[in-house]
Amino acid sequence: MMVKALVVEYEEDIRNLLVEQLLDKGCQVRKANNSAVALQLVRDAIPEIIFADIVMPVMDGVIFLSELRKFPGTSKIPVVLVTAIDLPGLRSRARTLG
Repeated sequence: MMVKALVVEYEEDIRNLLVEQLLDKGCQVRKANNSAVALQLVRDAIPEIIFADIVMPVMDGVIFLSELRKFPGTSKIPVVLVTAIDLPGLRSRARTLG
């Protein structure tokens, strides 16, 4: 059975790299270049795992996670937040949201 993954990444090269890696592992992958699009994709079909960038236009990854958790059936979805930037307090904010 294929794992249904969602990749939310603003940078096209990084998004494509993540998608390629997940496809190589046998995942079914949907992708979005911002959090607003990603939330619509989640409304259409709930993924089993989400990989999301933290620094994005429209809404950052932590706000995305907060909005995601408001949807029914999303509280247990593992979310991997990805960033190259170490922002103070970010880790604890993300952990609080699950």
